[in-house]
Amino acid sequence: MSLDRAAPTSLPRPSCDYAEAWLWVDVDAQSALTATQAITSLDAIAPIDQILETLPQSDAWRHPIGQVGPMENIRDWIWQAHWLSADRLDGSLAILGDCNLPSVARRRLLHISIDARPSDDAVGWLDRLTDQEIAQCVTKLHNTQEQFQILASQDELTGLLNRRFFQVEAQRWIDMLSDDGVKHLALLVFDLDYFRSINDSYGHECGDQLLQEMARRLQNECVASPLLIARMDGDEFAILVETDNKPESLSALGEQVKSLTARPFQIGHLTLFTSASTGIVIWPEHGRSIGELLHQADSAMYAAKEQGRNGHAVFSPELMEHQNRQSALLTALRQSQGDGRFSLVYQVQQNASSLAITGVEALLRWQAPSPELAAGPDQFISLLEKSGLIIDVGGWVLDEACQQIARWREYIGERITVAVNVSSIQLHSPCFIGRVQAALKKSGINPSLLELELTETALVNDPAKAASTLIELKKLGVQLALDDFGTGYSSLSYLTQFEFNRLKIDQSFVRDILVDPKDLVIVKAIVAMGHALGLEVVAEGVETVAERDLLDSLGCDYFQGYLVGRPGKPEEISPMLGVGLL
Repeated sequence: MSLDRAAPTSLPRPSCDYAEAWLWVDVDAQSALTATQAITSLDAIAPIDQILETLPQSDAWRHPIGQVGPMENIRDWIWQAHWLSADRLDGSLAILGDCNLPSVARRRLLHISIDARPSDDAVGWLDRLTDQEIAQCVTKLHNTQEQFQILASQDELTGLLNRRFFQVEAQRWIDMLSDDGVKHLALLVFDLDYFRSINDSYGHECGDQLLQEMARRLQNECVASPLLIARMDGDEFAILVETDNKPESLSALGEQVKSLTARPFQIGHLTLFTSASTGIVIWPEHGRSIGELLHQADSAMYAAKEQGRNGHAVFSPELMEHQNRQSALLTALRQSQGDGRFSLVYQVQQNASSLAITGVEALLRWQAPSPELAAGPDQFISLLEKSGLIIDVGGWVLDEACQQIARWREYIGERITVAVNVSSIQLHSPCFIGRVQAALKKSGINPSLLELELTETALVNDPAKAASTLIELKKLGVQLALDDFGTGYSSLSYLTQFEFNRLKIDQSFVRDILVDPKDLVIVKAIVAMGHALGLEVVAEGVETVAERDLLDSLGCDYFQGYLVGRPGKPEEISPMLGVGLL
């Protein structure tokens, strides 16, 4: 290795046991290093003006340095720059701002330091460096800088690009193609569905190993070129690839991500399953900058989750409009806590034998602060659940329902049961049992007058935890009902594993029971099975006398629906309570 060294003639005299030099270094195809110019040689405490005097008198060199900031940062600036290829500085180093170094292919800054005290000849020490000494400096600094670059660009856990470097490189791609007018880029952002439950159940080490395996699959099985792959954060990944922007091509990209997560993950002795929800955006149609594209991709990803997960959604203006409305709704719901915008209405339940109203179901309603935010229960309740607000709002529902039971008790006695819907999030919340206990104690009611309605989804997420919670609830004396039976996972084991009092037939089976023989067979089976297990059976969505009569002949114990009564405020339904109708 040979280095030609040259130094300016006017150099400050070293005054300590340390000297250093900055050199432009060219790296040729044979990796030989040739120093083409020594920028400076100075001691460690040289004044900044002396440092600047030793720099080349080139406007192309001086001008960008002046843009960096205060002169005191010049040495920091050089340290950040050395060993970075000049042809990559524009796209790779945000710390340099708008600086443009001299455009010399594969040219790098080399920093050489000597610990031994140099001679009195401030220039001669540089000339007396042996090729071996310089080679050692080059090798050491080269290896160190490569490690710095790896740490700066790669995600430590997976070895993929990290978020920051992905954004820098992606924006460089965009800038390079900005004048093309033909090519398109597809940005895919996805995360792993229910990954948090894997961390909670098996520990973060297991979750980390799953992420590493996911990264390996991406690296080994995504073969498009050019291609950028990154782990953005947590269990979120991103892919940037060229595309022809055809719908079938975008769908194929989404299906490829889906297939990567479809196979089981073998982590130690565990076999784990997950899936991916993917958002897809196109440059330049959906955004001009990588920041804008990532924002749109996140919106599309959450749309894929709303569509049932394990799939993909392509961004559209309509999707963004929907996301903006959801965001506005969520903000309004947060602000509604404690301001009286939540209320309860009650729908009566009729005893099939006596035709008396012996129970009601409490239903949550919300008064929007403005007409454009008006939303029904099917819209706002799902937002309450996704945001976690259902914990506090659901606690308020329990309190209000129990207080209403106490008010009705004053003039009709303990004759009316009130059913309250409980979401999966509430059931698995550590504070749920305490909330129920507090509501019962505060109202002073007989616990058997409170019925908690659970869906099959609330049970399947964590059956063991659900079983433990339901046992504690039964100890409190409340009744339990399995709601919407037949529409979820419909595992018969739930009916024997958990001690329910009632089984509610979903209205989707009742609606067509007179015209669809299959629905009739299903309802017959549910009623027979419920009775065989000692459960009362409630039919929801009863709207006609003919439906009620058929359900009565099948053995249903209770009816609920518009035929019996529409949801109403307490004062509206109070005259019906305990009274036989029809």
